[in-house]
Amino acid sequence: MKWIAFVLTCLCLYFLGSAILDLRSPDKTEAWISTTGVVQAASVEARSRRVEAEGTHDAGSIFFPSVTYTYIVSGIEYHGSTISFDTEKISFNSTIEAKQILANWPVGSRTMVYYDPVRPQEAVLMHGREHLASDNFMTAFALLGASMGFWIPAYLDRRKRTRHTLMND
Repeated sequence: MKWIAFVLTCLCLYFLGSAILDLRSPDKTEAWISTTGVVQAASVEARSRRVEAEGTHDAGSIFFPSVTYTYIVSGIEYHGSTISFDTEKISFNSTIEAKQILANWPVGSRTMVYYDPVRPQEAVLMHGREHLASDNFMTAFALLGASMGFWIPAYLDRRKRTRHTLMND
C-alpha cells in the first residue's frame, strides 16, 4: 500500500509543479493587443481520436468549435480562425459542449480579437493560461486526497504495531 501512496504523492507533486509553472510562465498572447472583430462563420468540427494500443484504432471523436473572423489593424483587414493556442481549452467529448462554447461567437456578432502587434495576421479569440493552472491544481489536490487515503492507514498500522511491540517488551 505504501508504494501506491508514494506513486500518488509523486503524481500530486508533478501536477502541483505544472500548475505553478503554468501560472508563472506567461502566455505569449497575454501581451497581445485587442481589437474588435466580426464573426464570419461558426461550426463544430469532429476529429477522430486515435489511441495506440496494440495497433492504432479509433477511440471515438473529439469535437472542436471552429470560428472564422475578420478584424482590422492599421486599416488592413485580416482573417483569423484560431480560437486559442491552448487546445485543451477548446476540445470536447461531445458536440453539446463545443456548441456551448460557440454560443460566445454567433455569426455576424462583434467579438474581441487579440493579435500580435509584430505580426498582426496572428490572432486568437481567447488568451491566457489560468485554465491550465486551475485544472492542474484540482488534479494535484485530488491526488493528494487519494494518497492520504493510503498514507494514513499505513501510518496508523505502523503506530499500532509499534505500540504492540512496546507493550510486549
